Amino acid sequence: MSRLSKVLVKPSHDPLHAYQLKRNFTLTSELATGGQPIADQLPFVVQKHWASSLHYDLRLELDGAMKSWAMQVENHPLAYADFEGRIPAKQYGAGQVIVWDAGTWLPLRDPQQGFFATAT
Repeated sequence: MSRLSKVLVKPSHDPLHAYQLKRNFTLTSELATGGQPIADQLPFVVQKHWASSLHYDLRLELDGAMKSWAMQVENHPLAYADFEGRIPAKQYGAGQVIVWDAGTWLPLRDPQQGFFATAT
């Protein structure tokens, strides 16, 4: 089966590898890649997601990707901070997504250390 966006680099070199493997970008309007870091700004987004259960996803930019701060899941592309739409049925995360809140955040300490401390 050919999947349009499955031309990927090795997982160890691509922070979006796990994200891209879970999605069929010929079916979903989610973004495969995209977004550019903004100098001296770290964006965050809270997305309201009606998936198998209603929940909110808090994502913070760190190391050039949007990371989930609530639980350790796959990195999302920076452009995902603007994503709103419906993920089709039978696709990973199927359901409606809207941007609930967005802005920038400022770490008080080393953000990598804080992220990895919450992941263990």
